[in-house]
Amino acid sequence: MTITKGASPTDLSPDPAFDRLLGTLQQMTTAPIMLPATLPPQLEKVAITGTRGDTYTILFLTPNAPDDLIQSNIHAYVHGWLTAQPASTPLNDPRRSNYTVTQLGTVTLPNGTIANVTRLDPPEGANYGTQIEGTFEEGSERYTIHIESIDTPDGDLVRKMLSTMVKVPKKE
Repeated sequence: MTITKGASPTDLSPDPAFDRLLGTLQQMTTAPIMLPATLPPQLEKVAITGTRGDTYTILFLTPNAPDDLIQSNIHAYVHGWLTAQPASTPLNDPRRSNYTVTQLGTVTLPNGTIANVTRLDPPEGANYGTQIEGTFEEGSERYTIHIESIDTPDGDLVRKMLSTMVKVPKKE
């Protein structure tokens, strides 16, 4: 999808990579669904995991991951994920305390919402790499894009995805 400068949020639709899972996702969650209008090529393989009630998680998979629409979060197959959960949910990630957290600034979504971007650098000797997160709140939901190891140190992939986030209309 091409995004023209000054495009209205209503002019955007989710990236075609989400087409195969959108109907199932809408049946599985009551959360308002927001998705990127464009995905980088290395993140176009997607699946659903851990989705119920007012939460959802979409995995961004490696090319060698199974093609199943609904998958377990098997680390070897995952480049990252997009989650939605109530904004009131505490952010209790015990792994995060081991990381050096660097604020990378903000990104403005097409609807004007501001997202915060952070880099999570692992401790010396860790067997996992740098991770980039972009988080924003819309209504009563918190949305997070989390990409492991394949993003730039400045979070270029996460920034591009956030800059095209679009709300998916509720299924009638």
